[in-house]
Amino acid sequence: MQMRRRQALLAITVGGLVAGTLDLAQACILFGPTVPLAVAGGLLGSQAFRGGATIYLLGILLHFLIACTAAAVYYGASRRLQFLAQHALVCGLFFGIAVDLTMSLIVLPLSALHATGPYQYLGVAARASCPYGSGRLADLFQCSSVRTIGVYPSFTMIVASD
Repeated sequence: MQMRRRQALLAITVGGLVAGTLDLAQACILFGPTVPLAVAGGLLGSQAFRGGATIYLLGILLHFLIACTAAAVYYGASRRLQFLAQHALVCGLFFGIAVDLTMSLIVLPLSALHATGPYQYLGVAARASCPYGSGRLADLFQCSSVRTIGVYPSFTMIVASD
């Protein structure tokens, strides 16, 4: 029993640290190095952007707490639903999309920053590597304005803001 608990903690910790590191690196590349301040802003509000190193560190810790929590949820679900462990790559990609949607459409609007859209979820559009980018996806949905809220290796989540 003790060995299983250690293995579970190791899997959750490694999964959370890897996912958190990749996500934070991607966010910092796309949005700049102030991303941890925005994460802390979810708890502290807009005054977090005036914070220093302590607020920055708080944002990083909160980010990894969220990533480890998501890893724990996936691990717990994979103990009951065996296909999640058997097809971890595909199921993990879809779980990542679900986490991103949860963060974007539920957590952010309820945070201290009150990030509001209004956003309307239009779907997950599969796309191949296209040299023209994703600008043509707006034509598919015939929306006045389209915002990409998450880019994954082969999926782009699209929401419309009216």
